Amino acid sequence: MAKAEDLSRLGAHLRTLAEVVHTAARVGAGGRSWAAVVLDTRFSDADGSFIDKVRVERTDGSIGSVSLPAEGVLELIGLGQSRPTGPDRWHGLVLRVTAEGTCEVRLNYEPACEDNGGFFES
Repeated sequence: MAKAEDLSRLGAHLRTLAEVVHTAARVGAGGRSWAAVVLDTRFSDADGSFIDKVRVERTDGSIGSVSLPAEGVLELIGLGQSRPTGPDRWHGLVLRVTAEGTCEVRLNYEPACEDNGGFFES
């Protein structure tokens, strides 16, 4: 779970990112009911890049994919640059936003989380 100081420092990025993925899910659902949208992002310390995926959890239990709009990519760049250094550095972020707007954030502190060959398969 995210540390309080991380969430405090990253609050503006996370609020905007939550709004962006919520809108992307609503638009991408095409009139279908959905329960939540999940953004999963992994950052690389080697070159400063990141990978991300956005999945929509539909009310019928199916999963769909939507693209992250450019505004969301810019927020991820800002988040990547805002990560702490040293032992408090996190390497992955999962942001889950319900259709009602409730948010949950999990930070991954495992440096190797970015190196996952099956990342896009789920």
